[in-house]
Amino acid sequence: MELTISQRKTYKIKYQFVIYTCIISFLFSLVRIDTTCLLFTLPFFYLCFLCGYYALLSYSIGMIISILFFQLPVEIFIISFIGFIVLEFCQLFQSMKASYVPYLLTLIAGIYYAYCQLDLLTTLLLTILTYTNIMIFSYLPPLFIHSQSQLLTHERMKALSTVIFICIMSLLPYSREMTMILMRIFILGMIYHQCLDDLLPSLFYISMLMLLIDTGYKDDILTLLIPLFFFYMFQLKSKWAIASLYLLSHVTLPFFVDFSYTYNGLIIVTSAFIFLLMPTIHQKIILSSSYEEITIKQQITKQVESFCHLFEQMTSLFNQ
Repeated sequence: MELTISQRKTYKIKYQFVIYTCIISFLFSLVRIDTTCLLFTLPFFYLCFLCGYYALLSYSIGMIISILFFQLPVEIFIISFIGFIVLEFCQLFQSMKASYVPYLLTLIAGIYYAYCQLDLLTTLLLTILTYTNIMIFSYLPPLFIHSQSQLLTHERMKALSTVIFICIMSLLPYSREMTMILMRIFILGMIYHQCLDDLLPSLFYISMLMLLIDTGYKDDILTLLIPLFFFYMFQLKSKWAIASLYLLSHVTLPFFVDFSYTYNGLIIVTSAFIFLLMPTIHQKIILSSSYEEITIKQQITKQVESFCHLFEQMTSLFNQ
């Protein structure tokens, strides 16, 4: 019976992994900086390559859907296919160390940016951002493959937050209000379940990307960042207390930005209301600083469990 349950759980994890990978690749293809999404799709292709052929198939399905219905340039998918051939060749003949792969993919992306006849500064910026995204996503393969919260570290939480923010950014061309509401809900959830230290690096990075997309998002970014400083002064554990402080922290915004009570007020109140309705995770996930810490904890846990099992056997023997 236990083997049957474990197999069902394995299949469920595999199906969820395939669906999530397809959705993420599709959403990444919608985020454009200077009319290109390669700086997001190519790093995610590298993540899928590390996860296996199921992930690559899901990635391809998401890209094909974007090509058919959202006019994604076919060159983006072709570059991913070229990267797959190059990586398979290197893996087959073992002609390249794994640490050199991000540089190789960055070189391929840089050649594409130069081929698009972008100016030198834009080409350099997009190439650097591509390499940065590759290094951020390289933390995530164990988490994507196994789908276990025990594998979360602070670095992986920051990388995962970046992935979630980029997925939310895909809604910017279609609904600016919905994008800001979802970002605020995610921020409130992170404040309640984790802490700001694992959120702020990815939030600052996403803020820079949003400004590269359109400098008109400056006021929206400031309305996201300024209220967060209040949460460093008060350590709150209740959802009602966090929502109340979240609403009060926006009182200072009219002094810094062009505050619209209809636009900003609707976003702030809606995000706080949805946050209060969200289900609560009672078992808080404790993040470790490194993977070595996780393995040590797992070894200690197994030793304690084996000792408890041995003690139960000795107790039953003495009772007999």
